Amino acid sequence: MLNTHFARRWRFVLPLSLILLTAPLASGAIVLESKGWRVTLPTWVARAGGVVVEDPAPDDVLLIQIVKIFRGDAGGVGDMPSVVASFTQIAPDDETATQIVINDESVTNDTSEDWVDYHFILAGLGYASYDQQATFPGVPGQDFYLDQFSQYEWGLEKPDPNDPTTWVESLNLSDGVVPQGDAFNPGSLSGALYINVDLDFDGDSTNAFFAFKEYPTIPEPLSASLLLLGGVGLVRRRRR
Repeated sequence: MLNTHFARRWRFVLPLSLILLTAPLASGAIVLESKGWRVTLPTWVARAGGVVVEDPAPDDVLLIQIVKIFRGDAGGVGDMPSVVASFTQIAPDDETATQIVINDESVTNDTSEDWVDYHFILAGLGYASYDQQATFPGVPGQDFYLDQFSQYEWGLEKPDPNDPTTWVESLNLSDGVVPQGDAFNPGSLSGALYINVDLDFDGDSTNAFFAFKEYPTIPEPLSASLLLLGGVGLVRRRRR
């Protein structure tokens, strides 16, 4: 397992002008090309300051830190607009990292609502999958840092059990709140999110692709009301 504790500080921040120069494509802005991978973020995210920063790591590991800014409105209830990072293989297999390690994120809630949970969705398309044991080894100080949340749950959806390209994995964080205007920093103090890549999945040496999507959700009106009532009750008890 890669020791990620040596890389907790940002090595550098890409100038915004450089990010804009790499954003001619409607599909997204290229924010990193390294170790056989091209990483793109939505153009609006890159223009707002979203970056992917690489840290030193062995040749077969792409160790990165991510800055993301969420903006928009859920329309009242439900999922907020998501941010997708796309990973595309651009080098032969023997020159491509087979593990992606996200050891630090800075996520800003610049939306119109507080968040009550957060989701990491991996559409691996047969190439990529979460390494659950490496992410949560059960060792104090080495588990993936949840920041404002206290609970996590792995999920797996299989629309077609016989077709691994349809499998979608998720890491869902809950039991917490990220207030509007606050930052959320998963993995920033301990642990990391590990993704393993199977470059031999289809026999093509330069064809691997997967998407890594993140999004928060906001409480339904009833849930928000219960949270508010609970807070009022707590204040009354304290006054007594």
